[in-house]
Amino acid sequence: KGISIFAMSISSPTPNGGVTETTPPPRPGPQFHRSALRRFLVYVKPYRWLVAGAAFMGILKFCLPLLFPLVLKFITDDLLGQSAGPADSISRVMTSYARWLSAHLPFLGSDRFAMLNAIALTVLLVYVVLAVATYYRSLLAGRVGQRMIFDMRFDMYLHLQRMSHSFFANHKSGAIVSRFMSDIALAQNFVGSALTNVWMDGAALF
Repeated sequence: KGISIFAMSISSPTPNGGVTETTPPPRPGPQFHRSALRRFLVYVKPYRWLVAGAAFMGILKFCLPLLFPLVLKFITDDLLGQSAGPADSISRVMTSYARWLSAHLPFLGSDRFAMLNAIALTVLLVYVVLAVATYYRSLLAGRVGQRMIFDMRFDMYLHLQRMSHSFFANHKSGAIVSRFMSDIALAQNFVGSALTNVWMDGAALF
């Protein structure tokens, strides 16, 4: 009485008069449709260069802060202190760079003080590049999302205009509006975050 067949066991008689219980097969889960993904990527394709630019700026935003611990180590161990062990490759590269920059910018001073000023100037420039990368990453990702959501809603509105009256009689208006607003907003978040963050996460692995 009112109990779904999927929520109970099915009893079937056996040749010797007994009863065996068999369980129904499990319900299939949601399937991934590649055709839906391809149809979605059609809206992303016209803005692929904006997506590439947002991903590149995102990689810069993610990777540039990784330089600061290396700079702090170089200043603490090589400039301010006297490292007893042999210099590693990173220290040798930073030492060569600081000497080259201080040689081309005489106002930085001389000796270790000039190298310290060169590193400080470089860190300042890195912060400037980091700020620019953060700004353009948000700008490009937002622009792609807004343009794509406009195209999707425009096409969906035209599609709804072509539907028959029976379609609106058989489907709830709230479900149609929810699909029109919420689902497309999720697609915008996918473009603005997932398509750019995947490259940032890939850069983190290397």
